[in-house]
Amino acid sequence: MVGLSTFPLSMTRYIPEPNTGCWLWTGAINQDGYGRFFLNRKRSPLVHKYVFEQLNGVVVPPGYEIDHLCFVRSCVNPRHLQLVTQAENKRRAALRRTTCPQGHAYDFVRSSGIRACCTCERAKGYRSFLRIRATRGQIV
Repeated sequence: MVGLSTFPLSMTRYIPEPNTGCWLWTGAINQDGYGRFFLNRKRSPLVHKYVFEQLNGVVVPPGYEIDHLCFVRSCVNPRHLQLVTQAENKRRAALRRTTCPQGHAYDFVRSSGIRACCTCERAKGYRSFLRIRATRGQIV
């Protein structure tokens, strides 16, 4: 596998992480956690996207994204990067989440296939119950 040593000097700002195999970008990181760098005094695309395109000789087509198989946004290891559709990337991201937005563990799957937590479902049902009683004039 080709290393980043053949890239411009600014691209060699990474350190290998021995436990995961990730190459962690030590240069600039954007607000979403992805690495950025400047090439020829112009802002380049995201580092992981640039690495993928340069090492594979392809341009990421519209509707596609580079997925981090390691789940680490600052990783630039080409072995951890895969070209996938936006839909597949979102599906994989949803599978990685283990808690609902309120922080409760997902503990069941609805008939539609969507994961949910009992705590939030129970609260949603209770709010619905109160709303129905209020419309009937039976306020609790």
